[in-house]
Amino acid sequence: MCVAHGDADGAVDVNNSRYAVKMLQRWGYNIRYWEVPGGTHGRLGIEDDLMQWFLLHKRDANPKHVRIRSAELKSAAAHWVSVLQRKNPYAFIHADVEVIGPNKIKLETENVLELTLSPGNDIVDHQQPLLIFWNGKEIKTKLNEGRVTLKSEEYSPSKLHKRPEIEGPLADVTNTPFAVVIGTISTDSLMRKLCEMKARDFINNWKDWQKCEPRVFKDIELSDIDMAKYSLILYGGADANLVTQKLIDKIPLKMTSEKFILAGQEFKAKDAVVNMIYPNPLNPDRYVSIIAANSPTGMYFFNQNQNNTERYDFYIADGCIPNRRLGRPHEKVQVAAGIFDYNWQIDPKFLEKGDPEIRAQCPYRKVLSDLSTSVVGLPEIDPELFDNYVGEYQAEAGFVVKIMREGDKLMGQGPDNPPVQLFPYAETEYFLDVTDLQITFIKGESGEVDELIIHQGNQHISAKRIK
Repeated sequence: MCVAHGDADGAVDVNNSRYAVKMLQRWGYNIRYWEVPGGTHGRLGIEDDLMQWFLLHKRDANPKHVRIRSAELKSAAAHWVSVLQRKNPYAFIHADVEVIGPNKIKLETENVLELTLSPGNDIVDHQQPLLIFWNGKEIKTKLNEGRVTLKSEEYSPSKLHKRPEIEGPLADVTNTPFAVVIGTISTDSLMRKLCEMKARDFINNWKDWQKCEPRVFKDIELSDIDMAKYSLILYGGADANLVTQKLIDKIPLKMTSEKFILAGQEFKAKDAVVNMIYPNPLNPDRYVSIIAANSPTGMYFFNQNQNNTERYDFYIADGCIPNRRLGRPHEKVQVAAGIFDYNWQIDPKFLEKGDPEIRAQCPYRKVLSDLSTSVVGLPEIDPELFDNYVGEYQAEAGFVVKIMREGDKLMGQGPDNPPVQLFPYAETEYFLDVTDLQITFIKGESGEVDELIIHQGNQHISAKRIK
């Protein structure tokens, strides 16, 4: 195995490769580590040398010893071993498989419910019975067309179950051929506008990232053929998107103005949005990803990238605002989030629900008719105090934060970002409503504000006032 990394890589820290190589060496892998002085991301200048190294090596298609460690089913395969199902979606998959004698295989696994073995003729005799020791249990079997599939006794798959090709989470939808479908049928003009706006946010981000246009359809334009051909990112529930309406009877999602019912589990939430991924009822090799809200306000709160929600199969969010510094972390403030079990059902072990008491303490966003927002539940702060904070603040990292006053609003602007409103929870303590970030203004010996501190996650970044 060869690993190459530049020590001046500004995109991926070289320490990640150093750590990974040490771990692989500890596990017994033969590693050639090549660290390039001054090498940057994707520009190492050793391509010819790497090709020569590869030409000196030949991949062993049938090693007697195979080890797998994977966070997802789609990558849980190596050589002649393929893991097809796991029990815990939050846990790594481990498999250590070794031919230990004539037609004898030792199989040690963790979090594996089903797997296929297809060893070559050079390491086992395909015409003779096979003796497998799986986690100490003896299994006598034979290869059928060169392979055998083993299932754990505790594995009970339903007709619709997760597979390496279709396992989720939400982020996986764009790893398949997909189409964005914009809902247009809502009787509420604001909901129609928001479906369009949220879809355009995704489309523009995709173009910035991938430098190409995604497939985009209005719901009334999508043909039945394309409905089955692609994974569908559906903006709007059954009341707002015609395609969602056509498919909803085969998708475990219902909602009212007061609640969402997802795979039989009820979640009470007003003015909220759900984003869920599920197999496309018209094509088991494609997904549907539904963004559906029980009010226009709820649709406004949809944020594709907020708080790493794409790592889930589903989540429900509303306007409650997290604040980790005040003991209100996102995981306690959200309505719910989770990963479906292998049968695309909700298992309480894989469900994360917010804390009702903490949620009740949170300020929350309210959407106005012009699509601006206000925050309810704030202390009253005299806007004249904002003048004390106006200025420019420079962090040690070199970036400058600008603080401005616009009427009775305090605004902040980071480098390469538009201005955003800062909301108070104390005279010198402020927060953003769109992300869990807080700012503390610090007074110096003169009594004037000469510093601010940005709090986000475990980071606390000081910025000195320069203007």
